[in-house]
Amino acid sequence: MGGIGRRSRARFPREPAFYELIDGDRFRALFSGLPWMAEENAASRLSLAGTQGKIGLAHDPCRSMDEGWLRPRGLAATTHIPKTSHLRDIPEIEFLCMKAAALCGLEAAHVGLIDAGASVLAVERFDRESVAKEGELRVRRLHQEDLAQALGVTPASKYAELEGGTVRVVARLLKERSVRPARGLASFARMLCFAYLIGDCDAHPKNYAVLYPDAGRGGSGLSLAPAYDFACTTRYPRFSHDMAMALGGVRAIDEVRPDTFGVLAGELGITKEALRTLARPLVERASEAMRTAADGGCGPVLASTPYIAADLAEGMVPRRAVLKAFCDKG
Repeated sequence: MGGIGRRSRARFPREPAFYELIDGDRFRALFSGLPWMAEENAASRLSLAGTQGKIGLAHDPCRSMDEGWLRPRGLAATTHIPKTSHLRDIPEIEFLCMKAAALCGLEAAHVGLIDAGASVLAVERFDRESVAKEGELRVRRLHQEDLAQALGVTPASKYAELEGGTVRVVARLLKERSVRPARGLASFARMLCFAYLIGDCDAHPKNYAVLYPDAGRGGSGLSLAPAYDFACTTRYPRFSHDMAMALGGVRAIDEVRPDTFGVLAGELGITKEALRTLARPLVERASEAMRTAADGGCGPVLASTPYIAADLAEGMVPRRAVLKAFCDKG
């Protein structure tokens, strides 16, 4: 959970924490097949939820994203999660959605796109603080939980609507325990609207997280973590169009109407006008933000990225119209 690491004393005797440089050929080989990934995760002693297609590594902040990768040894901490997918275009889709979110003003995890033979998305961990000093990488773990953990929801139940409504339950958690309740609630509202706008039906509680900034001093206050794992799932016809969390009592993304957001405001415990104020920048900027990210304005992209962005922007049109109609009522 970010700030906690476990190991077997018998299996892993005490040893120093350090990093080994991974050369470019080895880095590319990691993504040539899942057996390599499993081997690397075992070597790094990682337990990542949903490890298929993911590797935990560290990265030298003074180097570009296509080099400077490090293998953690001992209890050295990872700083990034590079990942790929057997589904076509997923790394680029997530890159575009995450960069568009940041350009729209949302706090979002930093990501980079890498051509390693396969398309790879490198996600910087928000539960780490790292600095390179005198040629040495120093990393501090921060305590975090995903919302399912914070709410006591098992992974198998991550798509189940909580009693009283998942959005309402999360809003209550942020109001009661956040160190900055108003900011946390506003961020959550923006994330929900953005996930709807881009067509992300997989935004379940495990894809949101909270940080505990005062955990080391015995504090229990939390803050909503930056967004991560934003991706347009409606681009794939075989995926469900039911949203992981109902918005305003509506589960099917294609059945959301302007009035749905009025109900959502009530679930969040804010006024309709407050939600309009939070949603308007998303309506105004999302499509252009997607194009900016695709054109290389947020870091290197692949040759196919602009075409994928065009498809995503086109897919957003009907949902943008719905959200705009809600915003224009005020």
